[in-house]
Amino acid sequence: MPSSGVHTMGMRFAIDVVGLDKHMRVVKVWHELVPYRVTSVSLKMRSVIELAAGTIRSSRIEVGDVLEVS
Repeated sequence: MPSSGVHTMGMRFAIDVVGLDKHMRVVKVWHELVPYRVTSVSLKMRSVIELAAGTIRSSRIEVGDVLEVS
């Protein structure tokens, strides 16, 4: 934190990315972001969480959800 986007330059596998605002509310999700890509940048995003590909779907994370990280 803070972060308003991510890139996958130099990576060899896809990842899921969740963009969060300052209240930990999901403002954007990227499913299976492949290597050598850049997410859009958002001034609403305060942080991002990088997850294993497929985690967003299996966890049913959606825009508007509020996440708790422990």
